[in-house]
Amino acid sequence: MKALESISDPKSVLHDLLRKASGLTGRRLREFPLSHRIYRLADSLDSFAPLRGLAAFRSLEEDVRQIVAREGWSVLDGH
Repeated sequence: MKALESISDPKSVLHDLLRKASGLTGRRLREFPLSHRIYRLADSLDSFAPLRGLAAFRSLEEDVRQIVAREGWSVLDGH
């Protein structure tokens, strides 16, 4: 997991891996619904626990918590 934080453009790497995993080529690859697949990937996770090993994810999670608290939104604790 620590090696992931050293990737200079992780979003680009994720996009490339999803395209490669699709097995598509040519026009079908250009039309590949990348954003939809990213959301499906996130939905398929049972737990974010492994991501909490990444400082960047912990920071994102804390930022979201602060915004939710500041706005007074009610959410279920995902731990």
